[in-house]
Amino acid sequence: MFKQLKYLVLNLLFCISLNAVDLVVFSYNRPMQLYALLESCELYLFNRTSTTVIYRVSGLDYQAGYDLVQARFSNVKFILQKNAPHDFKKLVEIHAFEQTNSPYIMFAVDDLFVKTPVDLQSCVHALEQFNAYTFSLRLSPNIKYCYILNKTMQVPLSVQVAPDIYRHSFRDGKYDWAYPNSLDMNIYRKSDIYTNMMLGNWNNPNTLEGAWAAGANLNQIGLYFSESKIVNIPINIVQTSWTLRAMNSYSIQKLLTCFMQGQKIDIAPISSFQNNSVHTNFDISFMQR
Repeated sequence: MFKQLKYLVLNLLFCISLNAVDLVVFSYNRPMQLYALLESCELYLFNRTSTTVIYRVSGLDYQAGYDLVQARFSNVKFILQKNAPHDFKKLVEIHAFEQTNSPYIMFAVDDLFVKTPVDLQSCVHALEQFNAYTFSLRLSPNIKYCYILNKTMQVPLSVQVAPDIYRHSFRDGKYDWAYPNSLDMNIYRKSDIYTNMMLGNWNNPNTLEGAWAAGANLNQIGLYFSESKIVNIPINIVQTSWTLRAMNSYSIQKLLTCFMQGQKIDIAPISSFQNNSVHTNFDISFMQR
């Protein structure tokens, strides 16, 4: 209750001044992909209050990769899991809710890419103006295929509420359109999600999203842009909690080797990619950092 009151007070203060959003990223053994995500955030995400990466590694070789990422993005806070998986939930509570100053938050996983510019302040204004539960950066009228389930889906009945913004009810959608609680860059009020999220029994990003999604209220209202601002490119799989579809085009070991040799993912071609799914195959290319 105390934390919810805290976020309500912060909400009032930010409405008076700057409406900005905290970003918390989850990463495991993927310094190459994390570098690309942070680079795309640096280019295209405006009015972030803070960015925190909660990460874990399976060995010193991957830690060396993360050290290079941290050196490049010195304004990002990096939090290493030292007792995984047991410390994950507490670290999320501390760094997503207790030690951040914005009343708004979004989460990300390390195989996301931001494609085009997003003013997070305008997203927050819309969230409040249209009394929505979340503003999704991954949905758009083009999203008609669920990659994870390999199923087509229809865009639910939506209302255009601003020149570039649509409003819909999750109750009217299926699959990705009926998924309000997501770690793929949805913007939330912390006061709306803290209790439900922290009640769950989870110890990694996949079980977190699964538990959180299971308790979702589909009567909530969501907002989305006329074009997807982000895309998830599942180059490989690093977790064993869930059986998920992926390209498996490059192993994490191969990407680490390339990264330590000075390469990075070329994010420029992704910016013009017109995806019809929130997760999708895409042939990445590399360039020197």
